[in-house]
Formats: sequence, C-alpha cells, structure tokens
Amino acid sequence: MATAPAVTPLRAVYLIAEMSVLYLAAPFILYVLVFENRYSLFKILPWFFLVFVVLLTIDRSHTWRETLLRGFTFKTLIQILALFTVLGGSLTWYAKAFYPNTFFTFPQRLPELYVQIMLMYCLLSVPVQELMYRVLFFQRYGPIFGSQRWAAILTSAAFFSLAHAFFPRWEGAMLISFVGGIVFANRYDETRSFWAVALEHSLYGMLIFAIGFGRFFYTGVSNV
Repeated sequence: MATAPAVTPLRAVYLIAEMSVLYLAAPFILYVLVFENRYSLFKILPWFFLVFVVLLTIDRSHTWRETLLRGFTFKTLIQILALFTVLGGSLTWYAKAFYPNTFFTFPQRLPELYVQIMLMYCLLSVPVQELMYRVLFFQRYGPIFGSQRWAAILTSAAFFSLAHAFFPRWEGAMLISFVGGIVFANRYDETRSFWAVALEHSLYGMLIFAIGFGRFFYTGVSNV
C-alpha cells in the first residue's frame, strides 16, 4: 500500500463532502432520472463519467500517464488467477447447485451475443467502473483514511455496492458487488495498477454472466 499524504482538517471535510456527493447522492440522482423520469441511461452516464474524468485530471496526486503506463507483476497475475480459481469456482458451484435452470444458458444458447456483450463489458464498462471506484477513489479520497487501509477498502466496496442498489434484483447485485468491490479495492490498494483491477474485474464479470448471474445486473428499463 502506498502511504497516503496527510491532509488538513479543512481539506478532509471538503473531500468527504465531495466524495459523498459523487458516491452517495449521484446514484440516487441517476435513479430518479432513469427510473422515475425515464431519461435515457446511456445519454446520462457519459455526463456522470465526465465529472470523474475532470476530477482525476485536475487532481494533483494523479497523472494519466502514470495510471495508463503502470502495469503489474507476474506475481500479481498469479495472485489474481489463484483467487479467481477459488472465488470463481465457489460461485460457479453455487450457481450450478441452486440455479441449474440458468446455469451457462446464456453462452450456450446465444454464444455470439454473449461474446459481443462481454467485449463491450470488458472494453467499456469495466474501465469506466475501475476509474470511478478504484483509481479516483484511492487517488483523491484515499488520504482521508490515512493509514487505515481497510477502512478505505470497505468504504470503496460499499460505494461500489450502492451503485448496484437500484437493479430489480438488488439484493444479489449488491452482495456480489460488495464482495467484488473488496477484491478489486484491495488489489488496487496493493498494486496501484488500473490494468490489474481491470483484468480481475473482467474475469469475474465474464464468469457471472456465463453462469447465469447476469440477471442480477439487468436494469429492467427500456430507456437505455
């Protein structure tokens, strides 16, 4: 874990307020716009993402060059794959045991659509989520937590879970997102590698959609 620079009390208050707006208020605003007022989801999301990009760009503790050029070690890759074997294997067993009717039905029945959606997911959705919930969070708001790394990790995971609170099957979406959020936040906190968490997130996302748990992340809205 990189040592977070100290922040003044006034700066900390400002950052906490800003963080609360982005990670607590914004999801509720998005819900009202999309689910209550029927605005197009994909027309609104870019504006939300733009705010995160601007904050990352102006934040002095962050540089795009460092974020995009920092890779990860072979040891980190082995750790990612080992954990994925354990957690992914457990999740696969659970899906097969308790939801056999939807187990692997998506890639089996619609393989081309599955590949297309997974490509969009890995190339578009995952990078955006990792920039928002890992890179920006730890670069800009990490100093608030000082040396309390697990407080930062759990807070990041809680915010990530909250972003999935408005799906029709919100209980499953939030639970999966919270556990995943802990995994991804811990990985980023250890490596500071955007590419490491993007890879790890993509692996779990492809598995979740393959084994039938993608239904937990279906918005249920037609105004995309």
